[in-house]
Amino acid sequence: MEKIEVPHGAVVVGVDGSPASDRAVVWAARQAALEGRPVALVHGASPTVATTWMGAPAFNPATLLQALEDSGRAQLEAAGAVVHEREPGVAVYRVFDHRDPRDALLAHAASASMVVVGSRGRGPMASLILGSVSLAVSQHAPCPVVVVRPTGEEAHGGIVVGADGTVRSDAAVGFAFRQASLRSMPLTVVHAFWSEQDEGYPSEARDYEQADLEDMRLLLAESIAGPEADYPDVKVTLHVERGIPDKVLLHACATADLVVVGTHPSNAVYDLLAGEVSRSVLGHARCPVAVVPDPV
Repeated sequence: MEKIEVPHGAVVVGVDGSPASDRAVVWAARQAALEGRPVALVHGASPTVATTWMGAPAFNPATLLQALEDSGRAQLEAAGAVVHEREPGVAVYRVFDHRDPRDALLAHAASASMVVVGSRGRGPMASLILGSVSLAVSQHAPCPVVVVRPTGEEAHGGIVVGADGTVRSDAAVGFAFRQASLRSMPLTVVHAFWSEQDEGYPSEARDYEQADLEDMRLLLAESIAGPEADYPDVKVTLHVERGIPDKVLLHACATADLVVVGTHPSNAVYDLLAGEVSRSVLGHARCPVAVVPDPV
């Protein structure tokens, strides 16, 4: 691996030459420009995978390794050119890493402000390795991870964040407020609550439901008072709905520019539920998805 000193706080982006990677590079360049940070372009190519195909040794591994390195460096150069064209003022660092893409990105995530990846990779090896990169990095990185999904035309619905009204949502909510302020976009804070009894609940429960909604709206408003005061320029809408959380959040972000979800490694049971929501949103959202870890 090259000894390239990537500045602390850089926006790290995974590069593999695929259309998904290209979208991630463009998104990362814009993010870096907004925050005044450098971009670190990282290409990972594991020698173990490169010299083995489905358990059988490949012919002339040295030649294959050199070809992969040449290809990777060419992809890094092309990605750097995109950043310079889109955001000329952003400093660019190119890193060719001889590790698995997941390991390479996670290593650089330790000092990054965020990691940006595409939703899927490219080529026969990408189908084996890179298809799981976005999920692996979003689950294990210590910093926010943005997965840039193929959205087609750019949306203009602002920022959406899923929250539960407790401190477990503070990191995701704070991140969402900052992104909304940087982009001069409105922010929608979404909370959904649901239980097994909610399927087909009787009409006489409607008054109770309304009381629940009002209580949750009040709790949600109180929970965002801090970041709301820190970012008075952000127009905020609270959306509280009885329903399955991932479905409610996906509906709310249908026209969003970015949706933000949290992960909570400190609570195994809660993390299981939150993880299901984040994976569902990662798999189905029509906009970039930011996964923000709880720092506790």
